[in-house]
Amino acid sequence: MMFSSGRLVVEQAILYFPWLLNILNYLFTPVTSRPTRLSLLRPSQCFSCDVVTDDLCDTMMPSSIDVVTLIFMLSAVCPKKMHLILQNVKKVLKPDGHVLLRDYAIGDYAQVELDKRNQMISENFYIRGDGTSTFYFSEEFLSTLFGGAGFTIVDMDIYSRQIQNRSQNITMSR
Repeated sequence: MMFSSGRLVVEQAILYFPWLLNILNYLFTPVTSRPTRLSLLRPSQCFSCDVVTDDLCDTMMPSSIDVVTLIFMLSAVCPKKMHLILQNVKKVLKPDGHVLLRDYAIGDYAQVELDKRNQMISENFYIRGDGTSTFYFSEEFLSTLFGGAGFTIVDMDIYSRQIQNRSQNITMSR
């Protein structure tokens, strides 16, 4: 897939390099919540921020971004704050821009395991053993979340597959 020109914001700095090889006509602006990841990139090309509290318009022009990726990012935020992230993203996204989202879905094997260990904070929101949190999305929740922030959903799919762990003799839904 090739794009003519524009700006692409990549939340996960690790996505920056593979995409750069395939989409050469885009100006990339990697944004991450983990400043240590920025050491892999030139400081003039990227920045770190808290997309819940920091205004993206302080660093980027309003309505200047074509594509924003949110890869396993929304799930790490308290569900009550997710709309703040989408409002922030909406300000820098062009009117015909797109948000690409990949995240956890309800029914994931990890969610089932967290549920068994009584690690639920609230509905579909859990605390992991390492102290980080994670949320598992339903299509209905995402539709309401993005619709409430003024986005139009173009396409939404849940990808599910079965993974076999032969050494433990278990099949996991992922």
